[in-house]
Amino acid sequence: MHRCFLEKHFNIGDFVEIAGDEATHIQRVLRLCEGDEIEIFCGDGMVSEAVIKSVSKQSVTVEIKKTFESLAEPKTHIVLFQGIAKEAKMDYIIQKATELGISEIVPVETEFSVVKIKDSAKKTERWQKIALEAAKQCKRATVPAIKEPVPFEKAINLLKQNDIYFAPYECEKEGSLKDLLNNKKVKSAGYIIGPEGGFSHKEAQIFKDENIPLVTLGKRILRAETAATATLSVLMFCFGEI
Repeated sequence: MHRCFLEKHFNIGDFVEIAGDEATHIQRVLRLCEGDEIEIFCGDGMVSEAVIKSVSKQSVTVEIKKTFESLAEPKTHIVLFQGIAKEAKMDYIIQKATELGISEIVPVETEFSVVKIKDSAKKTERWQKIALEAAKQCKRATVPAIKEPVPFEKAINLLKQNDIYFAPYECEKEGSLKDLLNNKKVKSAGYIIGPEGGFSHKEAQIFKDENIPLVTLGKRILRAETAATATLSVLMFCFGEI
């Protein structure tokens, strides 16, 4: 069943008018018509099943038939602090992290970030749309929050607000992600991934000064987008989500 996003929660029996991009998508892309069923979610973890009652040029009217809590959302709040990568790679990270169950993504300005964001609000809005489309596609009931880019130092402070936190680092040889997690049951977890060039020696020293555990992701050097998604997959497995 196709899914669309609306910003308001609805109750059984409500008649809802869908307009704008969602209505256009229902009509011109999905080519749904009167009598077809769709799912609606508003980002609060609830999903509604609805039937299309009428279709006009500018809107689609549906009736809410059923409302239920989604089982697709992870119980652990996981935050990815991602060193800003080039556009296509950043898009990929946001899309795949959303599919895997990330709760929040914080773009981070690092020393080796090639991309310099000029209009952070516009860029964040675009990233949020990518997360929304990915959430719809993979049947999530919430949309990960994509924050505006922050400096490295602020990212460190935000990272440490989680119950468990760490930094995968290509020069680390001993730190084990398995040992760090060690069957821990936590409400939140955060990790920080470098951009294409990785972390600088200065940033690595900050991790050590701030007592942020460094972990290795194996004997091979991973691309930024691989490291971000592979680490998230491990977390989801260890937290019982995969």
